[in-house]
Amino acid sequence: MEFAVLGPLQVRDDERLVDLAPSQSRLLALLLCRPNQPVAAGALAAELWGDEDNGGRRLQLLVHRVRNALGARDRVVHERGGYSLRVLPGELDSERFGTLARAGAEALRSGQPHPAVRDLGDACRYWRGPPFDGLDDLPTVAIEVTRLDDLRLSALEQLHIAELETGHASAAVAGLAELVERHPLKERLGALLMIALHRCDRRAEALDVYQRSRRALIDELGLEPGAELQRVHAAILGDLVPQIVLFGEDRAAPAIGERAATVPRQLPPDTAGFVGRTAELDELTDVVRRRDSAAATPTVVAIVGAAGIGKTTFAVHWAHRVADEYPDGQVRIDLRGHSDHEPVSAAAVLGTILRAFDVRASELPEGEDERSALLRSHLAGKRVLLLLDNVRSPEQVRPLLPAADCLVVVTSRNQLSGLSVHDSAHRVTLDVLEPADALRLLTRAVGTRRATREPSSLAELAHLCGGIPLALRIAGERATRIPDQPLSDLVDELAGERDRLEHFGDLDDAAADLRAVFSWSYHALDAESARAFRLLGLHPSNTFSLPAAAVLVGESVARTQSMVDRLVSIHLLQRPQTDRYAFHDLIRLYAAELAHREESESTRADATRRMLDLYLQTVAVARDHIRPRTGLDVVIDPAESSVAPLPLTDSAEAITWLETERQVLIDCVGASADGGFDDHAWKIAWCLHSFFDHQQHHDDWVSTATIGLAAAKRLGGGRAAALAGNCLGSALLASSRIAEGLAAYEDALAEARRVGDVIRELVLVSNIGYAHARAGRHQEAIENYEHAAVVGAGSQPTTNLDLNLAASHGALGNYREAIRYSEHAIETYRRHGERLYAAIAQVNLAEAHLCLGEVDRADELCEEALAELRSLGQTTKGVSNAMVVRGRIHHARGDREAAREAWSQARAYVASSESERLDQIDELFDRPDEFRSRTVH
Repeated sequence: MEFAVLGPLQVRDDERLVDLAPSQSRLLALLLCRPNQPVAAGALAAELWGDEDNGGRRLQLLVHRVRNALGARDRVVHERGGYSLRVLPGELDSERFGTLARAGAEALRSGQPHPAVRDLGDACRYWRGPPFDGLDDLPTVAIEVTRLDDLRLSALEQLHIAELETGHASAAVAGLAELVERHPLKERLGALLMIALHRCDRRAEALDVYQRSRRALIDELGLEPGAELQRVHAAILGDLVPQIVLFGEDRAAPAIGERAATVPRQLPPDTAGFVGRTAELDELTDVVRRRDSAAATPTVVAIVGAAGIGKTTFAVHWAHRVADEYPDGQVRIDLRGHSDHEPVSAAAVLGTILRAFDVRASELPEGEDERSALLRSHLAGKRVLLLLDNVRSPEQVRPLLPAADCLVVVTSRNQLSGLSVHDSAHRVTLDVLEPADALRLLTRAVGTRRATREPSSLAELAHLCGGIPLALRIAGERATRIPDQPLSDLVDELAGERDRLEHFGDLDDAAADLRAVFSWSYHALDAESARAFRLLGLHPSNTFSLPAAAVLVGESVARTQSMVDRLVSIHLLQRPQTDRYAFHDLIRLYAAELAHREESESTRADATRRMLDLYLQTVAVARDHIRPRTGLDVVIDPAESSVAPLPLTDSAEAITWLETERQVLIDCVGASADGGFDDHAWKIAWCLHSFFDHQQHHDDWVSTATIGLAAAKRLGGGRAAALAGNCLGSALLASSRIAEGLAAYEDALAEARRVGDVIRELVLVSNIGYAHARAGRHQEAIENYEHAAVVGAGSQPTTNLDLNLAASHGALGNYREAIRYSEHAIETYRRHGERLYAAIAQVNLAEAHLCLGEVDRADELCEEALAELRSLGQTTKGVSNAMVVRGRIHHARGDREAAREAWSQARAYVASSESERLDQIDELFDRPDEFRSRTVH
């Protein structure tokens, strides 16, 4: 149960507000003025009704009703001729208020203002209004109200003193102004308000308070102000520091002539137009708010990130946000951890900080340890913000940490893990700006009108800057040099990778030159890590694995791990996943620039060849897992490479690796072709054939196959061009670009015939037949397939030939022929270990039986094939075909709902680029009996 008297009288029982009649409230008020003490019955009756109650029956009845209202008879006890209210410890709010107020006063008296603010503030929050509101016509209650009001006034006075002691002068001003208004003759309150206003640089208002207090004292009492008010007034007039006298003791007051101590305010100006980083700002502000202000330990915040990412700008912006929490001074020092100057020693930094707090140079000890001890002594009991910018290592920071409730903000390109582990630093890593924030920053630089006029160019410009704030600001500044120049012109200038960094330079200011800013991190590296950084810049993609890095650098995985970890530690590299690393676009360009400047051509070529060999050998292994090698396949000979492929155990692992490295492999195809490694370009593109087909990455397939074919032609054409052309034709057909695919097949066929490659001729004639089938020309398709069989007579046949003959015969209604060819295809595929294509052929076999009305046999074959496809992890084309046939089986049995569900699932497995296939499936919903299967090659 809770009794609340600091406001209207309330009683709560388990969160239930007890409903009290007015007479019951008056009796409880009297008893609560003396809790747990008996009050004579006659005295109660006299206060309640003006007499001593006839026989006490009226009082007894009221006590009975109060007990019922409280729901506890033992709460109001009759003893020694009177009544007492039993109140347990902590149940009465005035008691809790008193306990906290005394604790706060004791903390203030012992020189601990921060816990004093906490306890006194908590105490005063119990007050909801005038105590015993509306019941102070009872004499006993009126006396208690006066006592409580005095206690509250004392607590508020001490709270505002504590706020002043902790630097919260603005908070104290508001509270003290209200108290002075209500108690104009209390000189102590006037003196405190003057001090608070003076600390807020409101000197004129402080002097005005003195004049108003003086007039009130003269008008009401005929007295001049007392000594304390006069002392504060004199100090302010003399531009001195008016001191607070605690509890009547002059322990803190200085001599009247003492000059004001310097309070450093050294934060640089906040950045105009700061954008983004809201989550990080809120996170750090919450760290400050949740700190233990009573502990003699600083709050340490480490803001880390790559060069140019905006660490200093962010730190200054946030420091301004929380500066009011640290009124005893704010000091900012550049420690030059990464710059074109030598790093500043801790001893020098200590000297700078101490001098900011009026320690004379002659008073500074020589040694670092002695200076560190002096700093701790000087900042004891103070709340100071130290912004230590551009730190290289934790060793620069530790001697600067005060033993007080101070805030130490550190910025660095290093991760400063030691500060987190040993000094409880809260670390925030800044990444590139979100695209929306990057656009906002650029818009503010170039102007809203210009940004609105060219939104696409603005977005591309932000993209080319990669979200790096420094790059964005430089680009914005360049755009403002010629206001009438279209932004698209600047985009064109930055689009070329080779000289992009040239456009982010500034000859007059190294801090505004992106290349110079990057170089300060690079020059901090040891020779081995610097070489690794340069060589990694040769990688064509922004992301790569540790094994790829090791091959490129030419070192063991373990040795490379230590080097890339060093690069990560200073944010020249990122580690988005445990086993992967990433460059920022512009940092990769800087690394590549260094490689071309500092590494020989042969070194660069050897490193690039090793890397491309790794990807080629591994993608060949992955390809063999997805579709086992036959005699018709190009063989990537491991003996031609000095680099072993990565181990891949099965098709599932192969697909996982290929999906992870997909963009890397695409980039490798382009970089190989651009860098003179045409043999790698067409072979990697060819090996990706089965993967792109399997996963329906048709756009990637077409783009890489196109590059691969061009590379093969530069090598002289022939067999390589025939293979690459076949790859491109298949990619175009998969994208429903049938005419282009047929043309690619025919060009490749001409290359195969030119060099007498019968095997390639066989494959291409068959695939030309497939292209005709895709166009609906099934008789022409069959003729090509039969010609392919003649070409391949005496050699190993193409395994797809029977499958495609089965599909075309089925499309023409020759279902017995379709069954014969399907069964032969299944046998051939299984003999070669191609389980996937054997399952696809079995789906075609099921469809042929269905078309002959053999529904049960079709169902059996289809479900068996579907189970096989799923066991292989197949989720695309093969399953889609099987679901189409399953739907037709349901339809044949009259279950239209199940049929439509199966076709809906089939549609979900088809890539959006296969518009023809999607249209075929959509036709099933309207004309299911007219559907004909498509061929599969």
